[in-house]
Amino acid sequence: MMAIEANEMARQADDAAQNERIDGNMMAIEENEMARQADDAAQNERIDGNMMAIGKNEMARQADDAAQNEYIHGNMMAIERNEMARMTADSVQNQNIAANASNIASNTSSIMNLDRRLVAVDERVSQVAAMAAALSAVPTAPPGGERDFFVGVGVGNSDGEQGVAVGISGRFGEEKNIFVNAGFATSGDDSSVRAGVGWAF
Repeated sequence: MMAIEANEMARQADDAAQNERIDGNMMAIEENEMARQADDAAQNERIDGNMMAIGKNEMARQADDAAQNEYIHGNMMAIERNEMARMTADSVQNQNIAANASNIASNTSSIMNLDRRLVAVDERVSQVAAMAAALSAVPTAPPGGERDFFVGVGVGNSDGEQGVAVGISGRFGEEKNIFVNAGFATSGDDSSVRAGVGWAF
């Protein structure tokens, strides 16, 4: 009986120790649960904060995208305006270039015509000078003498142009006191005539 009582007492003591350990475990579990819940609350708070920050960042990104799109749209419009202005300027430049080319061609034609006219004038001046030289080279009849008429020929040259002249001189009247002098000169397509009369007293 004593042994049974001793075993019962030992079992009860062991049950009490088991119960104490169970109670300690239960308390530890409750403490862990409370710590987990507190940690979950802190995690949720941080998650909520992150979500708010993400929302703010998204709103800022959208606002920045809207501003960037506005800048891009403004730049595109400015580019289009510049392109239209450039095309207008190019059109004006092309018109001016065409007008200048036409004026240059007209001026070139006028200069060429003027050059031809100057060459023709220079040639004609040389021909006139050649005729004058030829006329001045025609000898005239010396005063006195037995013959009443005298024919002379002269040639002249000026800047490569040749001139030929024929002159005739004579005297008339009973006293042979009327003198005449005439000449004809030619050079190329030009010709010249001279004539004169004189009286002796």
